[in-house]
Formats: sequence, structure tokens, C-alpha cells
Amino acid sequence: MLRSKLPFFLAYARAIQQPIFIDYIESTGEQSIDTGITIKTNNYRKEITLSNVSAGVGSLLPYAVMGSQNGSNRNPYLVLNAAGKLAVGYAGQAGGTSTLVFDNPTSKKTFILERKPDGFTFTNGDTTYTSSYTGDQDISNLTEWIFQLNIPETGIYRAKVRVYGYCLYIDGVLVQDLRPCLHPQTFEACMYDTVTKQYFYNQGTGSFIPAPIFVEY
Repeated sequence: MLRSKLPFFLAYARAIQQPIFIDYIESTGEQSIDTGITIKTNNYRKEITLSNVSAGVGSLLPYAVMGSQNGSNRNPYLVLNAAGKLAVGYAGQAGGTSTLVFDNPTSKKTFILERKPDGFTFTNGDTTYTSSYTGDQDISNLTEWIFQLNIPETGIYRAKVRVYGYCLYIDGVLVQDLRPCLHPQTFEACMYDTVTKQYFYNQGTGSFIPAPIFVEY
């Protein structure tokens, strides 16, 4: 690999107006992405591939990784708890005290949260956990966020985390496939939806840290 080829690669990406896909984008605890989608059904599946989750800005736990919450109306969401573990919270069960708690991955790992009318499953690698509860009390009226929990109340802090990708299926249909990238004009680290062909930018402060770019030829 010759690093001198990198400027030519970036110039080519700018010329053809295509996203420059990278391995991940990393937050510093101040960034977040609004997916723009409000989930209004009890039949969906969320997949997020991440690593290196740690405490972000602020001192009040939990540090949010993804989801939305509006009072008791909430979809299952993912946070970093006081013990430094990943935890799933949902209606009637706060993430900080959830029994669905997992080791924090230091390497790239995919977590799958699948919601059905009779409950949900959360898959951590090769292990699947099931939680049974019914009703619509877990359906939020807010859009889903990643790198942060979308919540009107104050006191929920963003986690520091590397995200390698995020997918959302509703009623068995892939509706969003967010991939880390650099914008071809500004080279801003953001995410690109391969379904709608749209860019999703940081809604917080500062900037995402992009994965290194290596050009092979």
C-alpha cells in the first residue's frame, strides 16, 4: 500500500459522488444520529454492530447507546450501566437495573433485538435471551436514535462507542441499513442508508472519529 494514492482515491470519490465507506465511526460522547424512523409496531428487528463502549459526557448513568423513550412508552433500548456492562431496558424495567446485562465487547460484535407481540429476544453473539411481556406500552412515539437515547427528559448521557453498522427491519422488511462513511464532498464522518440513499449526520456537537482509510491497489 502506498499512502500517496489516498488523495487520488478521495478525489475520485468526490468526482463520482459516492459515499466513501469505512469500517466504523466512533463517538466521543457528544455525537448522535437521528434515524428519522418512529417504530409504530410490535414486529421489528434492530441489529447494531459495535465495540469499545465506554462512559461519555456527564456523570449520571446510564450512558445510552441506542433507542427512544417517552415516559413509560419506550421501545427496548441499549445502554451502558454503572458496572460497565451493556444492558437492555424496556417499559417497566430500567436499563440500569435490567437483568439483560452483557459484557462490553472490546472487539466488533453484532447485537440483535427482535420485538414480537408477545415479547422480545436479544441476541448477544451465540446466546439469545427472551423477555415476555405484552401490550403496546413499549411503543415510543419518538424517532429511534443511535449513539444516544432519544428522550425528552434530561439526564441521559451519550456513550462513547464505535458503530460498524445499524439495520432496522419492520414487519420483515429492511427499511434502513446505515453504514459508516465519509461524505464525498465534505469528507465528514457520517452514516449512509443504502435503502433510501440518504446521508445521516451528527445531531450533537463535535464530530465523529472516522476509521482509518487504507487504499489497496
